[in-house]
Amino acid sequence: MFFRFVVCPMIASVIIAAVLSLSGIILKIKAQEKSGFWGMVWLFVIHTCLIVLFVGWNLPSNPPIQNQSELKKEDVEKIVKEATHQTSLPLIKEIAILKMEIYELQHEVEWTRKDVRLAAGK
Repeated sequence: MFFRFVVCPMIASVIIAAVLSLSGIILKIKAQEKSGFWGMVWLFVIHTCLIVLFVGWNLPSNPPIQNQSELKKEDVEKIVKEATHQTSLPLIKEIAILKMEIYELQHEVEWTRKDVRLAAGK
């Protein structure tokens, strides 16, 4: 993800800048300002081709689903109800077990404190 959206645009911009500057230098050396208009057209064409290639390369490979309206409201509610029912039962059971363990640990701490006080003679 980082490579595709951060590193690739940086590399592409460096390549585009290098090609544009190199082609500008070559055109100035060859044409000596006689073909300034055609040189600009040539630069524009190269720049446009590079941008089109870069944008086409970065398009997502999986297009979004177009027929999202096929799901009905009842279907969505049914899916949500089943998912919450399946996940909530084990979670409720686990929470109850953890609460019992916490309750037992609290009582152990209280008895330990009483034992320490008795041992200290207070």
